[in-house]
Amino acid sequence: MIFFLQGPFGEDPLTAGIQLIPLGLGIIITGFISGALTDKIGVQALTIIGPLVSALGCIGLATIRIDMDYWLMAFSMFVIGLGNGIFVRCPPADNEQQLF
Repeated sequence: MIFFLQGPFGEDPLTAGIQLIPLGLGIIITGFISGALTDKIGVQALTIIGPLVSALGCIGLATIRIDMDYWLMAFSMFVIGLGNGIFVRCPPADNEQQLF
């Protein structure tokens, strides 16, 4: 993604890096929530839901063009981040004591 932003979009490296922030925001938002969700609905459900959400974002990125508006691309990156945050989650709260 970074090479696409720098190459065809013609952004400098700093701007291209800043434009990847929606991906990180999606991971942060669901990363905090997914540990608690693991306690409520289980690991198996989140292991299926996370990649499916990421796949929806990938479908959006598969349609990008040079003349595409950045915000559509940012939304797709955000959706991928949401899915990644669900899939690569924090440990469940009941296992927290075992980690330390």
